[in-house]
Amino acid sequence: MLDGILSVPIKEWTPSLRCLKEREDDDLSNYNIKGVNYLRQTLFANICVTELANPEVRLTALKCKRKFLHELLRRTFPHKEIRDNTTWLYAGSGLDLYSPLFLGGKKIVMIDPLFRSDSAIRKLKDLAGRVILLDAKIRGIEPEVSIIDENELCFELDLGEGPVEISIRWSSSKLENYQAPKKERLGVIMGLIQPELQLDKALAMAHLEPGGYVICDWPLRSRYEGEPPREAPINKHALRERRKQFKKIYDRLGFSYIVIGQDGQILKKKKVS
Repeated sequence: MLDGILSVPIKEWTPSLRCLKEREDDDLSNYNIKGVNYLRQTLFANICVTELANPEVRLTALKCKRKFLHELLRRTFPHKEIRDNTTWLYAGSGLDLYSPLFLGGKKIVMIDPLFRSDSAIRKLKDLAGRVILLDAKIRGIEPEVSIIDENELCFELDLGEGPVEISIRWSSSKLENYQAPKKERLGVIMGLIQPELQLDKALAMAHLEPGGYVICDWPLRSRYEGEPPREAPINKHALRERRKQFKKIYDRLGFSYIVIGQDGQILKKKKVS
């Protein structure tokens, strides 16, 4: 049962599509969400950007985040093996549990200094509990959750391919200081609206599973030999040339470089033949 997980008594609310929280004013008819079930549609509708205080900036960031995730869905990201059998690290996650779940992540580690706060952890558990309840309502079952330890929840959800076990962990450490459990397969490192993070350093290069991904919705900022200057390109030709240079750099480091939209990108770690 969910006793002790939800801060809001179950009887006081009824989960339904696009009603898990108060959303910012973003017109969801702009997104053609096909091929996903009712639960994942709801997750997409309730993606949040709680870390930004300014309403106008928050709305702009929310639209960018949704657009990026929608494009990933259209490209059927990620590969099933990575989606189902590896751990996802969400750096600078804030309370945004719904983005990795929407993409199909099963083992999710949310990394953010926010989780030094007990109130933030309670809010995260509450968000998880609401999704668990909605899934149980859809499937007509009794909701259940396991508390593995003080930093992990496990539960079942049906994300469109039948019920699967979901694990949610959280950590207040910095990404570069995160200590992965032994034998953990790291398949995805993701970051959204957190351009100060250097996702293509440290963990990504050293521990990412072959075929795994680094994904972000901003231009990567790490410095490598041969990297083009950071000045904003003045035209489309300059932008194409800059991307060609990045492609060569990451190819040399063992990654495929894939552009998503205007600013987003994916690094896919090449498999050793």
